[in-house]
Amino acid sequence: MSPGMERLISLMLLSTVLALAHGYCYRVQLRRISQFGPRNMCMDEVNNKMYKMGSKWQNSRCETCLCTNIGMMCCETWGECH
Repeated sequence: MSPGMERLISLMLLSTVLALAHGYCYRVQLRRISQFGPRNMCMDEVNNKMYKMGSKWQNSRCETCLCTNIGMMCCETWGECH
């Protein structure tokens, strides 16, 4: 097998491993609350907790979540779960 073909096969295998290792992600819309005036917050329905804009946390399913101005994004975490 030629060195070029070996590199191509190695790159294809690496791409496949990286795609499989990424895990899944999902997005949830922001919720408007009016306790102290209108504001947007993220509701983590796994732990039933509200988070402020810009917060980052790990829920009890070991998903890493981020609250942004476009919604909450949670992704499966690989490795240690805190």
